[in-house]
Amino acid sequence: MANISFHSEFSMLRRCYAAALLARLRPLLAATAGSLCLMCLAHVKPLLAGESLAKWQFLQPVVLPADIPAGCKWVDFVLQPSVFDGARLDLADLRLYDASGKEVPYALRVLAPQDRHQPIAAREFNRLTDRPEEHEVCLELLDAEAEHNMVRLSLSGLEFRRQATVEGSDDGSQWRVLAKGYVMRFNIDGQIVERTALGYPPSRFKFVRMRVQRDQYLPKDTPGLGTVEVLHRVRLPGEIVMWEATLHQREPTRHDLGPASAWIIELGGKQVPCRQLELTIDDAEFVRDYEIQVWSPQPYGEQFSTFHSGTLSRKAGQAKAPVVMEFPELTAERLRLVVVDHRNEPLKLQRVRYGASARQVVFAWSNELAQPLRLYYGNPQADAPYYDFARTLPTDLEPTPARAALAQREDNPEYVPPQLPLTERLPWLIYVVLGSVSVVLAGLIVAVGRQTIALHDAGSNTSQPEA
Repeated sequence: MANISFHSEFSMLRRCYAAALLARLRPLLAATAGSLCLMCLAHVKPLLAGESLAKWQFLQPVVLPADIPAGCKWVDFVLQPSVFDGARLDLADLRLYDASGKEVPYALRVLAPQDRHQPIAAREFNRLTDRPEEHEVCLELLDAEAEHNMVRLSLSGLEFRRQATVEGSDDGSQWRVLAKGYVMRFNIDGQIVERTALGYPPSRFKFVRMRVQRDQYLPKDTPGLGTVEVLHRVRLPGEIVMWEATLHQREPTRHDLGPASAWIIELGGKQVPCRQLELTIDDAEFVRDYEIQVWSPQPYGEQFSTFHSGTLSRKAGQAKAPVVMEFPELTAERLRLVVVDHRNEPLKLQRVRYGASARQVVFAWSNELAQPLRLYYGNPQADAPYYDFARTLPTDLEPTPARAALAQREDNPEYVPPQLPLTERLPWLIYVVLGSVSVVLAGLIVAVGRQTIALHDAGSNTSQPEA
C-alpha cells in the first residue's frame, strides 16, 4: 500500500509540475506570437483598389504636333534617355494621363530591324519519296508574278545534317539551281537548334523544286521531307534614334596587343539602350583594332568588361564621314572605348553619338483628350498595364501616326516616397524583442529548474520513511 501511495503522490506532483510549467510558458508563447505577428505586418504590402499618381516619381509632358491631320487615328512619340534613367528596366511602370486625370491606354513597341516573311500561295505536285536517299517535291506558284527569295521546310527526325537544293523553272522542265546548302536539327543541352530554311537571290520563277538528301553519315537516316513553304523575305530597317554622348578625355592605357588609348563614354542615364556608336575622327587614314567595354560596378577588381571588338579603318582619300560601329543591343550607363595604337599617334576622336532601336509609344488620338498629356514613370512596384489597346493594335499602322515629342523631365509634385518597412524604420526593434524574449526565457528556465529541484527533494524525503 505504501508503494501505491508513493506512486500516486508522485503522479500528482508531476501533474502539478506540468500545470505550473504551462502557466509559466503562456506569457512567453504570447509574447513570441505577438512579436512574430508584428514583424510579419511590417513586411506586408497593403492592397490598393487603384493606382495613385503619388507613387510615380517623374513625369514628362507630351508636346503634340501643331498640325494633326483630320483623319489621324494614332499619335506616337519616342522615349528619351531621361525615361530610361528613371523608369524600370522593362518600362512596365509607364503611365499616360491627360490633364483631366484620365488614363490613356498605349502600346509600347521596339522598332528594331527585323525580317518579315510573306508566304506565297503555291500548288504542290510531283512528290517523289520512293528513293530512300533523296526526297523531291515540285511547287507551282499561283501568282506567276510573285517575287520570292526563301523556302522553309518541314522535316522529320532529330540529330541530322542533310543537304538540300532549291531549283527554279519557268516551264517546269528546264531547272536552274537557286540555292544549295544544309538543313539541320540538333538537341544541344536540352534546347533544339535547327536550320530549316534556305535563302536565295530574289526570283520570279513560276515553278520551284525542292530536293533533300539523307544525312550521309547516318546510314539509317531518311530525308524526311514534309511540306515546303515558299516565302518572300523583306528586311524592315526599323527606326534608329541617335543621341549625343558625353566623351571624356583620352587616357593612355596598355592593351594585350600593345599601347592603346581609352575613352569613357557617358550615355546620359542608367539602363540606356545602345546598339551602335558613331565616331567623328579627324584623322585622314587609319586601321586600328578596338574594344568596346561596358561598365559594371564591382566592389573590387576591374570595372569594365569587354563585350564587342573589331577594326576601325579609313582609307586615304575617303571623306571624313563618321565611323559607325554596330553591335548587339545592350543597356548601360557608360561605355569604354579602347583603341590599340601600337607605335602610331592616337586617333583624334572629336565626338561620339550613340543609337538604339526606337521605343515607340502609340496611343489613340481623340480631340476629347484634355491637354497637356503627361507621361509618368519611376514606380518600381507598379504592375504591368497589359492594355487591350496594345494587344489589338495592328502591326502596320495606316495612316502613319502623328509624331509627338517629350519635354524635359520634371519631378512629380504629388510624389510621396514609399514608407519603409517597420524593421527598417526602427531597426533596433527586433533586437529589443529578441532581448526581451531571451530575458523571459532565462527567467523561466531558472524558475523551472528551482521547481524541479524542489520536486526531486520532496520525492526523496517521501520515499525514505517507507524504505
